[in-house]
Amino acid sequence: AKCAVLETAPTGSDGLPNSSYVWGSPQVSGPVTIASGETSTVTVTNRAERVYGSFQVTKVVPDGSVVDEGSTFSGQWSCLPLGETTPITGTWGPISAAGTWTAPLTKQIPLGATCSVTSEDRAEWPVEDDHSYQWDGDPVFSAAVLATVAESYNTVTVTNKTLQKLGGVVW
Repeated sequence: AKCAVLETAPTGSDGLPNSSYVWGSPQVSGPVTIASGETSTVTVTNRAERVYGSFQVTKVVPDGSVVDEGSTFSGQWSCLPLGETTPITGTWGPISAAGTWTAPLTKQIPLGATCSVTSEDRAEWPVEDDHSYQWDGDPVFSAAVLATVAESYNTVTVTNKTLQKLGGVVW
């Protein structure tokens, strides 16, 4: 008689280290012939696959704040995969005010990694030709987000406020 094995494949991340892993398609060796007094072996191999995602950074300059048109912003980011101690890092941007940058999939950020913005690079003056406009404190980074799959990337916002300092003259 010939004997073949069919496996109901495991689903999701059951039995794997964390949600950044999923079960791949099982590989089953071919059917075997059952013969009297002999042992026949069928091999089933289940492989885990790492799933990668991304996150976004959006630049916010609130209403009432002024920056040069064409100003760009960039900085550093860090993602810490679940259960690991070594982060994945990189540079975000450059993006304009109200622009959004998406981490490239080539960075291989595991799904569920905690991602945050760690720094921002910006011009010394928000308006290069008018130094009465100044940055109103340090940039504000929103809370860290989890790396997710396309169409639903989570977003870290980087907000910069400006103010205008006017002087006075006494005659």
